[in-house]
Amino acid sequence: MGDDDYSWDATLPPGCVPYVGGFLELRGDVRDGGWVMAGDPDHGFAYPRTTLRKWGAAPSTRSWHPAV
Repeated sequence: MGDDDYSWDATLPPGCVPYVGGFLELRGDVRDGGWVMAGDPDHGFAYPRTTLRKWGAAPSTRSWHPAV
């Protein structure tokens, strides 16, 4: 946690578009292999399609990552 980077595959709420440098507030089991949700005050919740993965862990997800 803290300074760790994670990847995540989720169903985003309508109108919610990730952007470079953006941050998500994750709720749930924030660790490699944990299940999380992310809330956006303007759009609602993003629901997980896969578990959270520490960046660089295998197998990777199809998620967007701000460092890309």
